[in-house]
Amino acid sequence: MIESSYIQSFSLFIMILGIIICIYNWRTNKNIIYLTLFLVIYPISIVSSSLVVHGGSVFLLAILLANVAPLYFLSGPLLYFFVRGIVTDSSRFRKTDLLHFIPFFVNLVAITPYILTPFEYKLEIANSVMQDFYAYKNYDFKLFYPHYINNIGRSLLLTVYIIVSFILIIKSQKKIKQTIG
Repeated sequence: MIESSYIQSFSLFIMILGIIICIYNWRTNKNIIYLTLFLVIYPISIVSSSLVVHGGSVFLLAILLANVAPLYFLSGPLLYFFVRGIVTDSSRFRKTDLLHFIPFFVNLVAITPYILTPFEYKLEIANSVMQDFYAYKNYDFKLFYPHYINNIGRSLLLTVYIIVSFILIIKSQKKIKQTIG
């Protein structure tokens, strides 16, 4: 079984790699910022999940458990914006692109009461979740909807964005083949 510390180290490596990629490619391709943000946000969700499943720092889990959850809703759109930018060779951000951020803002508003709770409460939740994985479902994260919807929603949205990104790539390849051939 992979230890949490290895997952955390690998995730940190991915984040640093994303930042290095951005630094060296920013001038030639502005879309790299989307990939960099994806490579910073997605590993955070992996670390959070690994702490719940494999254990580790209760302090780190208290920070990550729900406080940064809205960021996870950005993974899909960021990946899509990067792929779209590469395919269209444009880094233009349209007004309609703001619609992609609705799940992020809904979750941010929903989780704000929890974010404002004392850190001791968050440590208590993190400690309980470390002791018993299923304790997670019993905690009130002060959302106006059941918190399991976040887990399902994030996964579902990321899957949809990955599929749409693949479709963009396939369409782009067909268009290039038609132009060449």
